[in-house]
Amino acid sequence: MKFTQFFSYIMHPILIPLIIFCIIFRGVEDFYFLLRSNLVSILSIIVLFTIIFPVIHILLLKKFKFISNLELNIRDERNNPLFSTFVYYYIGYYLLKEYFYYVPIIEKVFLGGILLVIISLIINYFWKISLHMIGVGTASGTFIVLHQIYSGLFYFILVFFLFSSLLAFARYSLKSHNFLQIYSGFFLAVIFQIFFLYW
Repeated sequence: MKFTQFFSYIMHPILIPLIIFCIIFRGVEDFYFLLRSNLVSILSIIVLFTIIFPVIHILLLKKFKFISNLELNIRDERNNPLFSTFVYYYIGYYLLKEYFYYVPIIEKVFLGGILLVIISLIINYFWKISLHMIGVGTASGTFIVLHQIYSGLFYFILVFFLFSSLLAFARYSLKSHNFLQIYSGFFLAVIFQIFFLYW
């Protein structure tokens, strides 16, 4: 397997919510202290509703030939997976709200992700934007804001900007997107998440 394809897999947008929350819990001691008694329940809900259920849904779409491949290279075939992802995310968000009562900023992180899925779905009706870059852009924007408020995430910001550059190269090398689709996805997510979390 080529490095570009491997890196696209490990930085797949479906994994980004789990990565974000694991880094948040690891990097910001206040969050870990407030949520540690419920950490298993929180991570279980995140894994179920942002990874397992969306993956099963996509596999079923492939099995019944609603999509041509699991990479979702064809723009029109992305609408159903994006809408179902929004539904699963929203259910997960509803189940997690009670845990985030004392840390509303984390609730906003999750809600920002949901809104970006909706924005991606709307854009996808007209134009193919890079969902991979929206994913890493969401993570980067989240870490920038949380570092400004709580500190402790500086190195994760640097790492994700490096990963974003590598992922942009990978997506372009695989001919999945052109530069405009790649960088518009990244900057859309970064700017949206920064403004949404500060708002």
